[in-house]
Amino acid sequence: KPFELQFIKYRLGLSATHKKQFNDEMTEKLINYFGKVVFTYTLEDALKDGILVPYNYYVHEVFLNDDEDEKYLKISSKIRNLKHKKNKKKQDDEDIKLLQIRRKEIIDSAENKLKKFKEIFLQQNLKKIKHTLVFCSDKNRSQLESVNIFLKENNIAFHQITGLETNNKLELQKKLDDFSNGKTLKVLTSMRVLHKN
Repeated sequence: KPFELQFIKYRLGLSATHKKQFNDEMTEKLINYFGKVVFTYTLEDALKDGILVPYNYYVHEVFLNDDEDEKYLKISSKIRNLKHKKNKKKQDDEDIKLLQIRRKEIIDSAENKLKKFKEIFLQQNLKKIKHTLVFCSDKNRSQLESVNIFLKENNIAFHQITGLETNNKLELQKKLDDFSNGKTLKVLTSMRVLHKN
């Protein structure tokens, strides 16, 4: 347990996300253990310094379907009731965090995201597609599987990269090289990897 190692005089923490979503307690532990943030390097800095390739970011709005909407509202109601409960206990705060995570999972794996992805993808000239990364939610593996099936049905050369595929470093490097040259591998689908760096 790293937070118990108080005898270590010099400490350095590197993180893209030191503020933990739905976990104020862990954020506080990190700051108490490592101290305040002393250096920040933003996406804007990385773009300006040529570390990242410039990109355009387009938002495509989708809505929850009726079933997802109902679940979302039900969880939101439970969260609201717990937040306004008299004589709140520590367990209530833990329950709120878990409910917030469950609610976020509904958004992460919303069915209409896949429909929107297919719609946008089919608007492209599929023969010219290359250097395309598709990030899928780790909250619902079927999202990744559905994307892979869709790409296969449309004869688009793709390869899936998840934690399993990263075990064989040589094979992974070969796939990344094939993707980089854009001739044999056009799309990489990913879940929980490739998104950090």
